[in-house]
Formats: sequence, structure tokens, C-alpha cells
Amino acid sequence: MANYNLTYGKKSQLEFQNEDDLFFTIGFLTKADTFMLKWEHNEQQGAWGSEGRIHVLQMPNNYPAPLKSAHTKGVGKVQFRINCNSFLKLLQDLGFVRNTKSQNLQTIRSNIPPKYKASFDKGCTA
Repeated sequence: MANYNLTYGKKSQLEFQNEDDLFFTIGFLTKADTFMLKWEHNEQQGAWGSEGRIHVLQMPNNYPAPLKSAHTKGVGKVQFRINCNSFLKLLQDLGFVRNTKSQNLQTIRSNIPPKYKASFDKGCTA
């Protein structure tokens, strides 16, 4: 079974206490109409490259602490953004899809290691 990082980002933007905390947060990110994964092509505006972001469209109750500590200001209908290419890569590897507000929970859950499904499920329903 794979070991998962507990810290993501060049500036350690996302830090998790343990793998159960990580998978709880991943489950939480499946909430429809609350989050959207985006790759912003900033290189088209002169920046060094694309940036993976989680757009927080509305602030949900029981918001996990690792996400709170990683916020940057949102724009327009986006309340906050979480910038972290390496974490978005993990989410995509688990079956998250970019540029949609609704994720396929069954697909994502099928990629969660059995040991962490209970934590993932708790995050989905928190």
C-alpha cells in the first residue's frame, strides 16, 4: 500500500496530521457545488506556468483545518482559492475531474485505499 505525503506545496500550504486527516479532507472536497478544481494557464499572461487551484465557491460548515490554512483571496464568485499543484495532482490521480462542480463519488471512492475509506466517507458526509 502506498504511503501518502502529509505536506503538499512548495510552501507547505497543505499539512495534514495523518493519513486519516488527509482522506477525510479528500472526501470533504467531493461536496457538489462547493469546490471546483481548476488549472489556470497563467503562462498565457506572462507568469512562469500553470497553477493548480481549488476554487472554494461557498464556505461550508465543518471546514477542515488544512484547507483553512491554505486560503488565498478569491475572485468573482470564488470566495477563496487554494493553490497547490502537487495536491491537485493527487486529487486527479484519485479520480477528481477539473472544471466541474460535481465529482463522480463512486469513481473517486473506488481509488481510495480500503484502510482509509471510513475516513473518506466521514469527509463526504461532514
